[in-house]
Amino acid sequence: MTKLLTPLGTTQIADNLVYSLADLDAHELANPEAARAYYDRIPVDYPDSGLRDDARWFGAQISEQLGDWPGAVKRLQGLLATRETSYFTGSYFSVWLDDAQLELGIVLRDSLHDLPGAAAAFRQLPKDYPASILRDDALYELAVTLGKTGDTAGRCAAQRELVKVEPDSKYVPRLAELGPCP
Repeated sequence: MTKLLTPLGTTQIADNLVYSLADLDAHELANPEAARAYYDRIPVDYPDSGLRDDARWFGAQISEQLGDWPGAVKRLQGLLATRETSYFTGSYFSVWLDDAQLELGIVLRDSLHDLPGAAAAFRQLPKDYPASILRDDALYELAVTLGKTGDTAGRCAAQRELVKVEPDSKYVPRLAELGPCP
């Protein structure tokens, strides 16, 4: 495949070749650094590629596996920056956007210990993706994060919002573990 990439580098299949090389390195050759380098090429070398969002998502996942938390954040933020809204019916949203928003908050909180940044990321998900199945995850993680900052009022507001918008959420029974709300 690498031999094909040079002569086909400017064709419409080049991004598919790069993506396949990344997948091969990630899953068959156990070379995550090479896989990430290939994934990183796609949004830069082929900005109109239909694979660019997948490449950013998988590049972020590999960065997390490698313990490169700033690299994961950079790739997740790059993916989130692609968010476009449609003026008509339909959506331009990548399937990875709400996942990236949630993952950004988790990485910021748990790996980089940036509690304000994490809280902002968790707050953004229900605003930007109100129909997302991850909305309850974000509200729960927001409550956890605000609890860690000592913001009881904010934690309780997030808990109340979670119960209001997702009363059947798997997180509702776990809210008591976060502490009492006045």
